Amino acid sequence: GSAALRYARDVRIPWKVVLPGSALAFVAALGGAATVSVVPPDLFRPLVPFMLAAVLAYTVARKDFGRSHTPQRLEGGRLALAVALIIAIGFYDGFFGPGTGSFLMFLFIRLFGFDFLNASASARVLNVATNLAALSAFGAQGHVLVGLGLAMAACNVAGALLGARLALRHGSGLVRKVFIVLVSALIARTAYDAWRTWAA
Repeated sequence: GSAALRYARDVRIPWKVVLPGSALAFVAALGGAATVSVVPPDLFRPLVPFMLAAVLAYTVARKDFGRSHTPQRLEGGRLALAVALIIAIGFYDGFFGPGTGSFLMFLFIRLFGFDFLNASASARVLNVATNLAALSAFGAQGHVLVGLGLAMAACNVAGALLGARLALRHGSGLVRKVFIVLVSALIARTAYDAWRTWAA
């Protein structure tokens, strides 16, 4: 939320696209959070590093990917695909979560024609919606450790504000580089978690 507010001061966020998308993502994340009590997330843990690896490979292979901001008007099949992916990513964030921001950024660049900076700004808004949905669902079930959560939130806000400031100062070039580094780190981390779960 702090990053989204910081971006909104300097980036023209397409609210006519982002707000309906956030509403879809919110409802989907509620469904994902509700599903956790029925389906163990560990069943899907091994898939995450492969999905992230596909995002990374596409980004690295396409040198011009996300470098120019040329918003596309979505109609027909592309619009249906965008809606389906927003719902899927929202559900995933409520259900499991790692890499959600990266998947949302990839969506905004690949389908909406955004550059990395604008994709990051719009992705933050949708991510707020999915996080609020998951927090509401898990909080209602008594699964939130408030003290630990607030301490982590303070660190998260500080990092988000710093990251948004650097992104706004240095533009899409830096965001692309950081995106590649962070997705690579997420691949390593989620692969390790999947291996540890399988080994156990």
